[in-house]
Amino acid sequence: MRSSTASIDESCATRDAKTPNYTRSRADEEQGTNWTMVGTLNSVIANTRVNVLKFSYTHEDVFFGNPGYFQKGDQAALGSLLVLPGNIAVSADYVHASHRDLYMLQDINPGIRSSTVRTATVTRIFPTSQFAAAVLELVNAGTFDYNGLQTSVQKRFSNNYQFRLSYTFSRSRGTVNAPGATDQITWATVDPVTKITDLHMDQREALGDQDRPHILSVNGSIIVPHTGGLNLSGVWQYNSGTPFSIINSTTDANRNGQLTDDLAPAGTYSGAAGNPNAITVDNKGGFNGARGPDFSILSMRTAYRFKLPGGGNRRVMAYVDIFNLTNRANFNNPATNGAADIRDAANFLIVRSIRNGGPSRTAQFNVRYDF
Repeated sequence: MRSSTASIDESCATRDAKTPNYTRSRADEEQGTNWTMVGTLNSVIANTRVNVLKFSYTHEDVFFGNPGYFQKGDQAALGSLLVLPGNIAVSADYVHASHRDLYMLQDINPGIRSSTVRTATVTRIFPTSQFAAAVLELVNAGTFDYNGLQTSVQKRFSNNYQFRLSYTFSRSRGTVNAPGATDQITWATVDPVTKITDLHMDQREALGDQDRPHILSVNGSIIVPHTGGLNLSGVWQYNSGTPFSIINSTTDANRNGQLTDDLAPAGTYSGAAGNPNAITVDNKGGFNGARGPDFSILSMRTAYRFKLPGGGNRRVMAYVDIFNLTNRANFNNPATNGAADIRDAANFLIVRSIRNGGPSRTAQFNVRYDF
């Protein structure tokens, strides 16, 4: 039996909490253009600790950071290892990781679209004389949880063969795509009358971008008896597909000025009929409600050892490796920035690229001389 726990508090504070923390706009940082400040400090949001500097007029997004921010993480693991006769070992480990107060970017100058028409005018809550574009502030709003059961069965080499099987069943969920990512809160809405922002973080709770419920790997090798040195080995890997969102940017239903958060309802969706690269997915609704193509690859090696006369360790070894023996195409998700848009009919649910660039079925021959 084995177990472990860990807890992490991460701080990005680099100055006294009473000292205002500010950054220039990205354009000023990159181009080194001159800029000016108004000499007074202005509170951006009432009833907060945030004090920010008011900048001169700019058409670029402005980024603010607050001092004293912490990200929190806890991890615990519990496992067991059992040794069986025949050089076989079986193990199982449960792993839990919890992340809280993860960094996210909140627009404190959000926009309100005049109607649900996608091209309607967007007016931000601050006058353009103060801020002409988004004002992004670093906030601790993200959460993420991972739970996984990791199992394996391994037989050490004996009786001319060995193998290992490992399988992981897991689930990851949160309000961020993944821990460590600084996602922008694009689904927030603003009341047109009170100008109060609702972040709707409960609606963003969804599967993580890299959620793969099933991960399986099998590998092994065998020395074929009575062949004088023939060795066969192989490895098969299988992963579930990863989630993505299905959206419909035809309208801006919540009028928040964003066209990436108008989620399609639950149901079955298909790409253009007649397109051989179109796929069909079941969408559960919400963020990351659909799941992309799974991944499977089988590779094998055939090796033969020729002992040379004269004694000693002199020998020639010849290998034939075949990668992706079944020539399976493992496609990436048919999504851009994690979403497939119904409005973009020409590209909707059309797979266009291979995961990690391939490979297609490939064979190679190698010879090694040992002396």
